[in-house]
Amino acid sequence: MLVPNSRDLLDRISPCQMYGATLDDENSLLQHAAIDVIEAIFPEAWPSEVKLVPVRNPLHRYRAYMIEFDHEPMPGVPRHLLIEIKLEAAPRDGSIFVSRPFKGQGPSSFEYGARLQDLARSKIPDLVPRVISLGVLSTMCGPTDYIITTRDPDTVCLQEVWSSLEDENKVAIASALATGLQKLHELDLEAIKHYFDHASTGDIDHATFDILRGSLEAGTHVLEGDCDQGVDHVVRLLEKFDSDMRVPGHDQTSLIDFEPNGGISIMTILPDNDNPRGRPFYTEVCSSDLHELAKSMTICHMDLEPRNIFVKLVPSETSASISEYELTSIVSWERAQVAPFSFERGVKDAVLGSQFNDNYDWYRAFVNATRSMVPNDQLHDGYILALVLMRMACRSASPDEPSSKYHKLWREKEKVIIAFTSVDGYVRDPEAHDHVSPTEEEYRQMADDILTEAMAQTQQYIDRLDVPRLLHSILNNELAGVMEYLGVVRDTNGDEDADMDGH
Repeated sequence: MLVPNSRDLLDRISPCQMYGATLDDENSLLQHAAIDVIEAIFPEAWPSEVKLVPVRNPLHRYRAYMIEFDHEPMPGVPRHLLIEIKLEAAPRDGSIFVSRPFKGQGPSSFEYGARLQDLARSKIPDLVPRVISLGVLSTMCGPTDYIITTRDPDTVCLQEVWSSLEDENKVAIASALATGLQKLHELDLEAIKHYFDHASTGDIDHATFDILRGSLEAGTHVLEGDCDQGVDHVVRLLEKFDSDMRVPGHDQTSLIDFEPNGGISIMTILPDNDNPRGRPFYTEVCSSDLHELAKSMTICHMDLEPRNIFVKLVPSETSASISEYELTSIVSWERAQVAPFSFERGVKDAVLGSQFNDNYDWYRAFVNATRSMVPNDQLHDGYILALVLMRMACRSASPDEPSSKYHKLWREKEKVIIAFTSVDGYVRDPEAHDHVSPTEEEYRQMADDILTEAMAQTQQYIDRLDVPRLLHSILNNELAGVMEYLGVVRDTNGDEDADMDGH
């Protein structure tokens, strides 16, 4: 799906209209829910400030707020916090095409990512916020899923300032992020297991290492015991990504089969001008390669975009009279997974050009900074390629879907091509080396134009239907009238020369 940006389009398609409310009413309701949670968790304190974090998809019942107290709301809890809330079980932002999180053991959809966030914090505490509390509470809005974490004061979301930064500052931020991720790759999972098993509740807020020991059937990862379990997990990541990316109502475009030799074969249906049903493309991964992938698993955030990175303005290291931004924290670990880093890179490549994943400048900075973290071999290159092809196949199966149109136009506007090796990602077409990317405002307008056209086409289809007659027949239980109506519509649709406005 695409999310409109203009208030007019938002109001026209907002679910709030179904019960006579506006988006302003919805925002107020969600803020009250957040305050209800804060009061329940910190009954002896009252926040002096509750500030909404800009959200790109106001249609989903998710919001994040920066909270500030005049004093510690609870012993050991800092004054500056971040609360994220959801009033439904849907993905945090359904317009962002990234893998949805695995379900954790508890009722909160934040739990799984929070456990991995705690694990990541044990290695890079300076970049990963501490989880204070999470769960599901009953508020005036109903069951409210929430997570509260620490935050650094005087920080801003990187998305708000990225376009204004000098190139050197952009490289420095991406490099600092890569340095932190590299430390996660150094995690000794057995040592971490021992740490979690023997830590006191004061050392870790809520997490246990069970998340890395449970069964795949329970929706958790397996990193110990039979290596075949790790192999199964690597394959399951591919299957889940394919399922998450598929447009509802469209045919499956990828199929993963286990081979007798223990490897897998991935068949992807790609578009073909000579065959309307598409052309199958096969990617094979042998058994030994699957085991190598299973051994390379680490903690992956899975949504490392500027919207989930916070920075702070500090004096420049080269000049005291100049300020620049410095990386302070990585937030929103909801989609975190244990996976090979090539999976995180593959997903980033696969969703590049989707709405909210359309910042090519950031993508290139991230790929350049983390390039050395992806082994330069055919195995990881093929794993990345498989993910890209899966997403490509899903788009080709639904070319008229707004998000597919958005991606097609994005590719044309950015003038990018896939590099010779997948680990190098998308690069500028050599003939457009000096090309300048469109602005964020231009992309927002592009999304609105696509949605306006789609809504007009939908309205034309509705206008063709004699809806009052159909409803009248249904309400009066006139089966013959319903069948006649459906028959007329079917005949009209089947007649290529029929009047499009007539029945």
